[in-house]
Amino acid sequence: MLSYLPDACVIFLASLTTVLVSEALLHYFVYSGARYRQDAETAAATVQKLEVERRRIVRADRKPQHDQKVEALERSLKEVSRRGNRVRTVTLLAVSALYMLVYRLLARQFRGRTVVRLPFAPAGFIARVTHRGVPGDDLHDAGFTFVYMLCSMTLRGLVSKLAGHEAPRVTLSSTRRRK
Repeated sequence: MLSYLPDACVIFLASLTTVLVSEALLHYFVYSGARYRQDAETAAATVQKLEVERRRIVRADRKPQHDQKVEALERSLKEVSRRGNRVRTVTLLAVSALYMLVYRLLARQFRGRTVVRLPFAPAGFIARVTHRGVPGDDLHDAGFTFVYMLCSMTLRGLVSKLAGHEAPRVTLSSTRRRK
């Protein structure tokens, strides 16, 4: 069991390094900008105003003006979200390229090697992911792809939360009330 530890540690460290570099790129190009902070504050204030307007009880003769105000706030929120998404999209494309590069480099190094031995035999789709690139029929053996995917997904969420780089959870669909 310990014979697999060095390979798993190399994959973990490569994944951690990739996550840290990607978060540094996101911080530098997206989150550290004054425009992002301003847009985040604007979005939070707009969501708050929108919720207040939606809770407000309006007389029937004022309903059209109220609906127009709500629609204007929704448009404003959509525009702020669109501006933020433009910058993030370009940076996330660069981060995706980084992840693919690291994956290709590690896949070449660990091709045909068992990296981890699982205490269970996974079924179905999971078995295809865990056993990818590993010779033999023993489903307890897991390849590099499974370990790298697991490390990257876990570390990405953890590092982004620790760094405070989670994007505001403000979307038009989450704030829209069914009519």
